[in-house]
Amino acid sequence: MAATAYLDEMVDLHLPVLGVRAVDIPDRVIVVGDPGRAGLVAEQLTDATLVGQNREYSSYVGTFNGTAVGVVSHGVGAAGAAICFEELMRAGAQTIIRAGTAGALQDEVADGSLVIATGAVREEGLSHRLVPDTFPAVADVDVVMALRAATESKGVSAHCGLFLTNDLFYPHAVLGSSLELWHRAGVLATEMEASALLVIAALHGRRPAPLR
Repeated sequence: MAATAYLDEMVDLHLPVLGVRAVDIPDRVIVVGDPGRAGLVAEQLTDATLVGQNREYSSYVGTFNGTAVGVVSHGVGAAGAAICFEELMRAGAQTIIRAGTAGALQDEVADGSLVIATGAVREEGLSHRLVPDTFPAVADVDVVMALRAATESKGVSAHCGLFLTNDLFYPHAVLGSSLELWHRAGVLATEMEASALLVIAALHGRRPAPLR
Protein backbone atom coordinates (compact mmCIF):
# COMPACT_ATOMS: atom_id res chain seq x y z
CA MET A 1 0.00 0.00 0.00
CA ALA A 2 1.36 3.45 -0.90
CA ALA A 3 2.20 5.73 2.01
CA THR A 4 -0.43 8.32 1.07
CA ALA A 5 -3.14 5.66 0.77
CA TYR A 6 -2.16 4.26 4.17
CA LEU A 7 -2.37 7.70 5.77
CA ASP A 8 -5.77 8.31 4.19
CA GLU A 9 -6.98 4.97 5.56
CA MET A 10 -5.72 5.82 9.06
CA VAL A 11 -7.47 9.21 9.00
CA ASP A 12 -10.74 7.50 8.14
CA LEU A 13 -10.35 4.62 10.62
CA HIS A 14 -12.48 5.01 13.74
CA LEU A 15 -11.82 2.91 16.83
CA PRO A 16 -15.42 2.02 17.77
CA VAL A 17 -14.99 1.04 21.41
CA LEU A 18 -12.39 3.60 22.40
CA GLY A 19 -14.37 6.19 20.47
CA VAL A 20 -11.37 7.90 18.88
CA ARG A 21 -9.83 8.25 15.43
CA ALA A 22 -6.87 5.99 14.75
CA VAL A 23 -4.86 8.97 13.54
CA ASP A 24 -5.07 10.49 17.03
CA ILE A 25 -3.20 7.56 18.65
CA PRO A 26 0.57 8.16 18.95
CA ASP A 27 3.30 5.52 18.77
CA ARG A 28 3.80 5.50 22.55
CA VAL A 29 0.89 4.82 24.89
CA ILE A 30 0.53 4.33 28.64
CA VAL A 31 -2.50 2.25 29.59
CA VAL A 32 -4.10 2.15 33.04
CA GLY A 33 -7.20 0.55 34.49
CA ASP A 34 -8.95 3.48 36.13
CA PRO A 35 -10.25 6.42 34.02
CA GLY A 36 -9.51 8.68 36.98
CA ARG A 37 -5.89 7.50 37.01
CA ALA A 38 -5.66 8.18 33.29
CA GLY A 39 -6.59 11.78 33.96
CA LEU A 40 -3.92 12.06 36.67
CA VAL A 41 -1.26 10.60 34.37
CA ALA A 42 -2.33 12.94 31.57
CA GLU A 43 -1.71 15.89 33.89
CA GLN A 44 2.00 15.04 33.65
CA LEU A 45 1.91 15.68 29.89
CA THR A 46 2.16 19.00 28.08
CA ASP A 47 -1.00 20.19 26.32
CA ALA A 48 -2.89 17.01 27.22
CA THR A 49 -6.24 16.72 25.42
CA LEU A 50 -9.11 14.30 26.02
CA VAL A 51 -9.67 12.85 22.54
CA GLY A 52 -12.21 10.15 23.40
CA GLN A 53 -14.41 8.90 26.23
CA ASN A 54 -16.65 5.85 26.05
CA ARG A 55 -17.64 3.49 28.88
CA GLU A 56 -14.47 2.80 30.91
CA TYR A 57 -12.21 3.97 28.10
CA SER A 58 -10.83 7.51 28.44
CA SER A 59 -8.16 8.53 25.93
CA TYR A 60 -5.76 11.47 26.27
CA VAL A 61 -2.97 12.68 24.01
CA GLY A 62 -0.18 15.12 24.88
CA THR A 63 3.59 15.40 24.80
CA PHE A 64 6.36 14.52 27.26
CA ASN A 65 9.77 16.11 26.63
CA GLY A 66 8.60 16.83 23.10
CA THR A 67 7.45 13.26 22.33
CA ALA A 68 3.79 12.48 21.64
CA VAL A 69 2.33 10.16 24.29
CA GLY A 70 -1.15 8.70 24.71
CA VAL A 71 -2.79 7.74 28.00
CA VAL A 72 -5.76 5.37 27.79
CA SER A 73 -7.83 3.63 30.47
CA HIS A 74 -9.10 0.07 29.95
CA GLY A 75 -11.10 -0.91 33.03
CA VAL A 76 -10.74 -4.08 35.09
CA GLY A 77 -10.00 -7.54 33.68
CA ALA A 78 -8.40 -9.05 30.61
CA ALA A 79 -11.46 -9.25 28.35
CA GLY A 80 -12.35 -5.57 28.40
CA ALA A 81 -8.72 -4.48 28.48
CA ALA A 82 -7.99 -6.61 25.40
CA ILE A 83 -10.45 -4.53 23.39
CA CYS A 84 -8.45 -1.44 24.29
CA PHE A 85 -5.11 -3.09 23.48
CA GLU A 86 -6.37 -4.43 20.15
CA GLU A 87 -7.76 -1.10 19.00
CA LEU A 88 -4.61 0.78 20.02
CA MET A 89 -2.44 -1.62 18.04
CA ARG A 90 -4.74 -1.50 15.03
CA ALA A 91 -4.31 2.27 15.19
CA GLY A 92 -0.53 1.85 15.01
CA ALA A 93 0.64 2.13 18.64
CA GLN A 94 4.13 0.63 18.79
CA THR A 95 5.12 0.73 22.47
CA ILE A 96 2.54 0.21 25.21
CA ILE A 97 3.31 0.31 28.93
CA ARG A 98 0.63 -0.88 31.32
CA ALA A 99 0.89 0.93 34.68
CA GLY A 100 -1.27 -0.11 37.60
CA THR A 101 -1.53 -1.98 40.88
CA ALA A 102 -0.85 -5.60 41.78
CA GLY A 103 -0.90 -7.89 44.79
CA ALA A 104 2.47 -9.10 46.06
CA LEU A 105 3.12 -12.85 46.06
CA GLN A 106 6.63 -12.73 47.55
CA ASP A 107 7.77 -11.37 50.92
CA GLU A 108 10.40 -9.11 49.35
CA VAL A 109 7.72 -7.23 47.39
CA ALA A 110 6.59 -4.76 50.05
CA ASP A 111 3.63 -2.38 49.84
CA GLY A 112 4.47 0.43 47.44
CA SER A 113 7.20 -1.52 45.62
CA LEU A 114 7.67 -1.15 41.88
CA VAL A 115 7.47 -4.40 39.94
CA ILE A 116 8.33 -4.71 36.24
CA ALA A 117 6.97 -7.75 34.43
CA THR A 118 9.31 -9.80 32.30
CA GLY A 119 6.41 -12.14 31.49
CA ALA A 120 3.07 -13.34 32.81
CA VAL A 121 1.34 -16.57 33.72
CA ARG A 122 -1.74 -16.81 31.49
CA GLU A 123 -4.41 -17.74 34.02
CA GLU A 124 -7.12 -15.65 32.37
CA GLY A 125 -9.73 -16.79 29.88
CA LEU A 126 -9.03 -14.49 26.95
CA SER A 127 -5.57 -15.30 25.60
CA HIS A 128 -6.38 -19.01 25.31
CA ARG A 129 -8.91 -18.05 22.63
CA LEU A 130 -6.14 -16.34 20.63
CA VAL A 131 -3.12 -18.65 20.88
CA PRO A 132 -2.33 -22.20 22.08
CA ASP A 133 -1.94 -22.81 25.80
CA THR A 134 1.82 -23.28 25.40
CA PHE A 135 2.33 -19.82 23.84
CA PRO A 136 4.42 -17.63 26.22
CA ALA A 137 3.40 -14.17 27.37
CA VAL A 138 6.66 -12.22 27.49
CA ALA A 139 7.53 -8.53 27.66
CA ASP A 140 9.79 -6.75 25.19
CA VAL A 141 13.32 -6.93 26.60
CA ASP A 142 14.28 -3.43 25.40
CA VAL A 143 11.24 -1.87 27.08
CA VAL A 144 11.92 -3.80 30.29
CA MET A 145 15.53 -2.57 30.31
CA ALA A 146 14.40 1.00 29.62
CA LEU A 147 11.99 0.82 32.56
CA ARG A 148 14.74 -0.50 34.81
CA ALA A 149 17.09 2.25 33.69
CA ALA A 150 14.41 4.89 34.30
CA THR A 151 13.76 3.70 37.84
CA GLU A 152 17.48 3.48 38.62
CA SER A 153 18.03 7.01 37.31
CA LYS A 154 15.52 8.20 39.93
CA GLY A 155 17.21 6.21 42.69
CA VAL A 156 14.25 3.83 42.94
CA SER A 157 14.66 0.06 43.17
CA ALA A 158 12.30 -2.11 41.12
CA HIS A 159 11.70 -5.86 41.21
CA CYS A 160 11.72 -7.64 37.83
CA GLY A 161 10.09 -10.99 37.22
CA LEU A 162 6.90 -12.86 36.46
CA PHE A 163 3.33 -11.72 37.05
CA LEU A 164 0.27 -13.88 37.48
CA THR A 165 -2.65 -12.66 35.38
CA ASN A 166 -5.81 -14.10 36.86
CA ASP A 167 -9.52 -13.44 36.23
CA LEU A 168 -10.45 -14.29 39.81
CA PHE A 169 -10.56 -11.42 42.32
CA TYR A 170 -12.76 -13.01 45.01
CA PRO A 171 -12.15 -16.79 45.28
CA HIS A 172 -14.65 -19.17 46.88
CA ALA A 173 -14.13 -22.27 48.97
CA VAL A 174 -15.32 -24.74 46.31
CA LEU A 175 -12.19 -24.49 44.15
CA GLY A 176 -10.11 -22.17 46.29
CA SER A 177 -7.24 -20.06 44.99
CA SER A 178 -4.08 -20.75 42.98
CA LEU A 179 -2.08 -17.98 44.69
CA GLU A 180 -0.15 -20.30 46.99
CA LEU A 181 0.93 -22.42 44.03
CA TRP A 182 2.29 -19.41 42.14
CA HIS A 183 3.92 -18.08 45.31
CA ARG A 184 5.86 -21.36 45.55
CA ALA A 185 6.79 -21.02 41.88
CA GLY A 186 8.41 -17.64 42.53
CA VAL A 187 5.89 -15.40 40.72
CA LEU A 188 6.28 -11.87 42.08
CA ALA A 189 2.79 -10.38 41.89
CA THR A 190 -0.75 -10.97 40.71
CA GLU A 191 -3.02 -8.75 38.61
CA MET A 192 -5.68 -9.06 35.91
CA GLU A 193 -4.52 -7.73 32.49
CA ALA A 194 -0.79 -8.17 31.75
CA SER A 195 -0.85 -11.47 29.87
CA ALA A 196 -3.57 -10.18 27.53
CA LEU A 197 -1.40 -7.19 26.64
CA LEU A 198 1.69 -9.34 26.11
CA VAL A 199 -0.04 -11.89 23.88
CA ILE A 200 -1.89 -9.34 21.75
CA ALA A 201 1.28 -7.30 21.35
CA ALA A 202 3.15 -10.41 20.21
CA LEU A 203 0.49 -11.10 17.60
CA HIS A 204 0.90 -7.55 16.28
CA GLY A 205 4.70 -7.49 16.59
CA ARG A 206 4.60 -4.63 19.13
CA ARG A 207 6.63 -3.70 22.23
CA PRO A 208 4.80 -4.09 25.58
CA ALA A 209 5.85 -4.15 29.22
CA PRO A 210 3.68 -3.92 32.34
CA LEU A 211 4.83 -1.86 35.34
CA ARG A 212 3.12 -2.13 38.73
